[in-house]
Amino acid sequence: MGGGSRLLDYGLLRGIAAKYQVETYLEIGTYIGDSLTVVSDLVKTCYSVSVPKDHPAHMKNWCHSRHMNDYSNQLVVKSNMIQYQEDSKQFDFGKIKEHIGLYFIDGDHSYEGVLIDSLHVFEHFDPENSFIVWHDCRNARGIDENVITAIKEAAAEFFDNFYIFDNCMCGIYIPDRFIKDFVRAETTDKLITYKIDLSINA
Repeated sequence: MGGGSRLLDYGLLRGIAAKYQVETYLEIGTYIGDSLTVVSDLVKTCYSVSVPKDHPAHMKNWCHSRHMNDYSNQLVVKSNMIQYQEDSKQFDFGKIKEHIGLYFIDGDHSYEGVLIDSLHVFEHFDPENSFIVWHDCRNARGIDENVITAIKEAAAEFFDNFYIFDNCMCGIYIPDRFIKDFVRAETTDKLITYKIDLSINA
């Protein structure tokens, strides 16, 4: 289904949450709730900041324009999911008092949207312990220069810790002490494979 992330994007989020025992996850921009669900069994609390239903950018309008069923928030059902239905551009991230171990920025993918969301996150994150993942750093044509430019401007001195993945749509901020864990494929002879389980909720 269009509008969401891809399998390896979800695998990345789940892998970080599992490997680094992330306790708190925050995403900006929730559609169905797939990415929340992917990490919800690994973390203590999942936060979501996403525009309310009456906002022009709500996914119901995107679905309607493509003659698709609107499944917005269908998977935002677990007790450890806390959703703020507010525009992230105006949201007070200081409301969330917990340390966030993993951020996922997947809201407004325009230059301005990525810039503002990233500035908010960089204002509140822990540079030594927080991971930040941005979706749609790549698109069908390759790297999205508007997204990368916005991240670079928001990150400032932290941009040295920003990387783009080869095989998914994401970019990531990695704290210094964990960079050694992210080995480039050409430097290892290990073959990585994927075990996938499919479940269908009626």
